[in-house]
Amino acid sequence: MIAALKTARFTDPLTGLPNRLAILERVRGWLMTQQTVTLVHLDIDHFAAVNARCGLTAGDRLLREFGARLQTLQKMHEGSAQLLVAHLEGDSFALAWLGDPDRYLDLLTALQTEVAALEIATSDGEVCSVTLSLGVAVAPKDGKTPEALLQAAEYAVRSVKGRGGGQIAFYDPQWGERVRARTALVLRMERALAANEFALFLQPVVRSDGALVAAEALIRWLPPEQTPISPAEFIPLAEESGFIRRLGGWVFEEALRLAERLRQTGWGTPQIAVNVSPLQLEDDGFVQQVHRALEHWRAVAEGAPFPLTLELTESAAMERFEQLKVKFEYLARAEVPFAIDDFGTGHSSLGRLRELPFAKLKIDRSFVVRLFDSPRDEALVASIIRIAHAFDVKVVAEGVEEARFVTRLSELGCDEFQ
Repeated sequence: MIAALKTARFTDPLTGLPNRLAILERVRGWLMTQQTVTLVHLDIDHFAAVNARCGLTAGDRLLREFGARLQTLQKMHEGSAQLLVAHLEGDSFALAWLGDPDRYLDLLTALQTEVAALEIATSDGEVCSVTLSLGVAVAPKDGKTPEALLQAAEYAVRSVKGRGGGQIAFYDPQWGERVRARTALVLRMERALAANEFALFLQPVVRSDGALVAAEALIRWLPPEQTPISPAEFIPLAEESGFIRRLGGWVFEEALRLAERLRQTGWGTPQIAVNVSPLQLEDDGFVQQVHRALEHWRAVAEGAPFPLTLELTESAAMERFEQLKVKFEYLARAEVPFAIDDFGTGHSSLGRLRELPFAKLKIDRSFVVRLFDSPRDEALVASIIRIAHAFDVKVVAEGVEEARFVTRLSELGCDEFQ
């Protein structure tokens, strides 16, 4: 009985591999020998997309298959008693061995090949493939305790994920400083929200005749007596930390207040596009917030349509398609409009696009600015417009700054310009 309990304590139930506790204990013992110890953090890239598109059961199967391949590779190497593999949590695994990194670099390369060979098919036959990010830390220089060494390897793998994944990185001490700085920035964002340091600005969306038909709400962080902080700096961090739920909720409420002021001052009710994170839509609290706003608007706006359009980027909508589909459909039935932003930068399946109840498609500015560069660029934009109109969806061109673009895009059938 005691042996069974000890085994369960150190074993991951999904994969059958040693767990986080087991690898930390093994590394602790190795560190006591005063020898070099290498620890590698392995992270399967795009695993959330696998769960979204293929289902949780398929995701678990992928983890078990990868775990089995880890065990096979471990057994293929001599001295495996000094090499341990483990499943940490979710899509994160680890390897540790007694010795310097060069000892098993060939194994790391083999692992990247192994994970690339794993493919999970969706119900409609589409294949989900993944890559592997690896972060390497070496004791004692990168950490003198098992916990510090694992944290260093996690920092390293985060740096790989930030570059798109599918690579190997060795720990750099500066990353720890960057992580601490990012943590401080999250705390600063929380205080800034309470102190009303964030503001919304409206970027107009017009028709070819110049008539204002909509606007996009753009958030700006304006600390008092300091330089404004760019959204490119704080939005990704808000996403990564989960703070985007609170910040996005504030943006939604503030945009609604702007819409009410416009209506009360006689400007009418142009649609205001609000960027929404998938993390928000997955949160039932946000859906309830939208529902309450809808009921309030109907009570005060004398029949005017709901003034906010919820915008998701194409890549975000596709990666979490299955989780978000029910929320899309529920809010669409309540007459809350959706738009797909940055279209052309992601990897949409037209079959899946057809299933989304979106009212507008926004062509990413990177395609618009190349409109006059070549006939192929123009043909691509024209094709996007035709596809959207076939779905009875309006098209907005982003980044339009010259009259000649308005003229040519209008000839191609584009409906609105931002």
